[in-house]
Amino acid sequence: MSPDKKIHKESAYKSANDSFTGDKSMEMDLEKRFPIWNSISELYLDTELQHETYNSITRTFLNSGLSLNELKAIDRREVFPVLKANLIDIFGEWRGFDEKWLNEECTKSYLKRENRWFKYKNQFYDYFLFSMRKDHWTEIEKRLNNHDENSK
Repeated sequence: MSPDKKIHKESAYKSANDSFTGDKSMEMDLEKRFPIWNSISELYLDTELQHETYNSITRTFLNSGLSLNELKAIDRREVFPVLKANLIDIFGEWRGFDEKWLNEECTKSYLKRENRWFKYKNQFYDYFLFSMRKDHWTEIEKRLNNHDENSK
């Protein structure tokens, strides 16, 4: 992509004050994703997740109205590209990621998520690194299923 097109593309999504402009549905979609991205980022911390953390993540996911498959796709296509390095860093982040930074970086992934090369590269890395998140997703799925059963 030429530098002119890149600048034009970015300016179409951000105004001078760094808020998203233009396509209102995209802006709403992005804002809806902020709490999801922040919850998913917990899976990338260099800590043992506690019961309360899983409960918080599960509440966020339930409030999103998205399916488990949609949430996993958000992880793979939007959060994983940003935070994958923390999974293999021996001195990885354990306190939490800066929310503003995380939302900005995940927004960049969101905008590139359908790019063929971007998808291929993420699938390649995810093939090797999903095992580091698999147990978290298993626990979350169990909690979501328990909630569904209890709400019947």
